[in-house]
Amino acid sequence: MKKVIYIASALFILPALAFAQQLTQVRSLIDSIKGIVGAILPIVFALILVYFFWGLGTFVLAAGDEDKGKKAKGVMLWGIIALFVAASVWGIVRFIGDSVGINNNATYGAPAITGFQ
Repeated sequence: MKKVIYIASALFILPALAFAQQLTQVRSLIDSIKGIVGAILPIVFALILVYFFWGLGTFVLAAGDEDKGKKAKGVMLWGIIALFVAASVWGIVRFIGDSVGINNNATYGAPAITGFQ
């Protein structure tokens, strides 16, 4: 009878241990992806803003030229689309990391201002 209890308890415990190992690997993978995205994203945002403002400056300087103005509008449009995509990627990665419970207190960019309520 004791052998049956030992075998039954082993059958219930072993899958739980295997799942726990797999879950830690998934968490470490998501944590590393979140760290990479968190390090690269401010640089990407800065480059996208430079691209947008380049188009804006070109648009202002090409006030009388229709062809240059149309091209500058396209640059500004793609800059806005790129900003939206970059912000979406940051939000999705942060949401997945927070859902799994990885680095809930991590801040990217400027540190949070405390003391105001």
